[in-house]
Amino acid sequence: TCIGGCFGFALWAGTRPAPEGITATLDMPTTITEGDTFDMVLTVTNDKAEERKLIDVDFWDPLFDGVIINNVEPSYEMANNIMMMNTYTFNTTIPANSELVITFNATAHTAGYYQAKMDLSVDSMWSTLSTQQAISIDAP
Repeated sequence: TCIGGCFGFALWAGTRPAPEGITATLDMPTTITEGDTFDMVLTVTNDKAEERKLIDVDFWDPLFDGVIINNVEPSYEMANNIMMMNTYTFNTTIPANSELVITFNATAHTAGYYQAKMDLSVDSMWSTLSTQQAISIDAP
């Protein structure tokens, strides 16, 4: 049933180990108004002396409920919205002792405060860095 499957998925999603040597920040303007176009800049830092692989970035609902994603640079392989999250699959290298910068260009469309987790799968689906994120959009 969905109850057992959903509970099992939530338990699995919350217990994966964080990848060592990886940090992530999501920067965006502090004041966003309905109708504004803005950038959310994700910086993934690799402190290891070996390259790593960013598999995907998951934004859990309702984080993106108030925005429309217009463009993502660098390009992603696939994007989908499944099981209460927006997933962007990259399968791209994070250079050794360096960083990978991903820019999500968005338009604010609904005023409100939206908070949820952002998960980054690094090297495998079983190694995930999770951070809490929030977007506050003001009415015009």
